[in-house]
Amino acid sequence: MLRAAWSSPTHVPYAPDAYPIDAPVVDLWLISPGGDSVQYAPTEVAGEFAAIASVSPQETYLLSGSIAARPVAASASLPGNLTVALPAGDTLRLQRTAGSSQLAYAWQSDSAASYQALLLDRNGRRDPTAYVLTRDSLGIFRDIAPDTAGAIMIVPPFPIPSDTARLVIFGYDRRATAFFSSSTRGNVHGAFGLFGGAAKAEKVVVWE
Repeated sequence: MLRAAWSSPTHVPYAPDAYPIDAPVVDLWLISPGGDSVQYAPTEVAGEFAAIASVSPQETYLLSGSIAARPVAASASLPGNLTVALPAGDTLRLQRTAGSSQLAYAWQSDSAASYQALLLDRNGRRDPTAYVLTRDSLGIFRDIAPDTAGAIMIVPPFPIPSDTARLVIFGYDRRATAFFSSSTRGNVHGAFGLFGGAAKAEKVVVWE
């Protein structure tokens, strides 16, 4: 999945907000280690493109093609499979009356440099009133942290839904970690951006 947007278009008056790039000017391909390629196709979201392909942990993939006739290229290596020992079980049952919940976590993905947990609804959308923070080794709660064990704080959406949610955990590669945690320009040649990899695991959340 990638998103493409103009940040400073020259043919319109100054506008601080980026706006989606039109699909016809995007010609990007995901290239596997064996040389097979899959073209990125537009999704139902303007400026968003997806390449549907099977990928393997700890393999290197390439991005190649052009945006508005400008060459674009990048590479990224996927982290290993993400294993989650804690929270245990496929389903997390949290008390509605407790408000936020703190849970111990223990997760690990080979070659992942940082981790993030997100609370999503059953359709994969992120509610702006809900969030998950990870306590790092210094005892500070952060959005993204490098530690493989500690505690997470889950703040449910308001109002708390009657159906289930998903706790989705990502282990980000070193390029993605650097992009999220510093002022790096990313690793895409020919454009500003990031072409990175993440391992993923998820659990069902139920409020009782």
